[in-house]
Amino acid sequence: MPHYPPVNFLHDKLIQASQKQLTGRLEVQSGRGKGWELYFCVGYLSWVSGDWHRIRRFRRQLKAQKVKIDWNLLSGRDNDDMFPWDFQAIQLLKKRGIITEKQVFEIVDSIAIEVFFDILLSGINSDLSYTTNLQEDTLLFLKMPSFKLSIKSIFSKVEKQIDTWIKSDLASISPNDAPLIKHSKSSIESTNKLYQKIAAKMNGKRTLREISQGFKTDTFKLTNFITPYIRKGWIEIIEVPDISYQSIPRSKLKVSKIPEIPLIACIDDSIGTIKTIEPIVKTAGYRFLAIQDSLKAVLTLIETKPDLIFLDLVMPVANGYEICTQLRRISQFSKTPIIILTSSKGTIPRMRATAAKASGFLSKPIHPQKVLAVIRKYLGKLDRP
Repeated sequence: MPHYPPVNFLHDKLIQASQKQLTGRLEVQSGRGKGWELYFCVGYLSWVSGDWHRIRRFRRQLKAQKVKIDWNLLSGRDNDDMFPWDFQAIQLLKKRGIITEKQVFEIVDSIAIEVFFDILLSGINSDLSYTTNLQEDTLLFLKMPSFKLSIKSIFSKVEKQIDTWIKSDLASISPNDAPLIKHSKSSIESTNKLYQKIAAKMNGKRTLREISQGFKTDTFKLTNFITPYIRKGWIEIIEVPDISYQSIPRSKLKVSKIPEIPLIACIDDSIGTIKTIEPIVKTAGYRFLAIQDSLKAVLTLIETKPDLIFLDLVMPVANGYEICTQLRRISQFSKTPIIILTSSKGTIPRMRATAAKASGFLSKPIHPQKVLAVIRKYLGKLDRP
């Protein structure tokens, strides 16, 4: 397979950033005003984005995963100095249980492949410039959840795509462009039925990627199929802008607000207790968070905001009484159910836990039915989709 200069150069830049353990952004700019950002965290490629069709791209990825959302949930997050809107959006959807770990991986990987294809195709048609932007607040950057993308795996796929695209003489066409019919209906009727079917969607508003997704076909196959009609002048290829939240037709998207799945946390230095409670919680359909380090418990809970907390009474350094008291002093946990786990049957520990404003108790050893009873008492029965 031939290696095009933009492919080699971009690959080298990524490897250099990885070897230098870059924490920050590698910004790519084309001579035609298009820009992309490649995010690194200690040398790992963690996110790939770009202003060009950011929302169109993200919407297509959700559609491919058959995810329906209320777009209002993702609004108001466009401006961020550290991470772009789509990165924040996928983290929010993951946190709320709207998308699974597997879906997250597939979306992140697909976005990276698309963006790299766009960068390389732009590099075929114009010069590319690269700028390294170091992240000043490294500690804050490291605290953010991130992904680890395989540069080797992504490039093996992108190289094949870009080579096929160029060899088919499609370098002047971007899959982000929209086809527009320029001939009369009688001309459509004189062509084959497949063309007639596709032509109905070619109104200059849908991109090639969007049309191919609608017909469940490969973008290259669709573009290659209509290329003869483009050369005849029957179809015009035009550049279209990204969409905005306001222009997303809710009714056509069949928007349904998916309720957030409650998160249940268990703070216990015993891995045995955690392994006992985790399958009970997950089988019941809830999200689960395990915390074994009592010193990090409060900070972790503040970041994750669980709906119910199981808290072991006896732990080294910080015990259950102390953690419960600290949590009750924080407004967001003033009404959160906190269930003390204890193997003690005496009244004094229970009195102390009550003084610390614990919501209830659960005796050890743990019994599944008692755990479920506590969950249903405080969270109600989970309505599964």
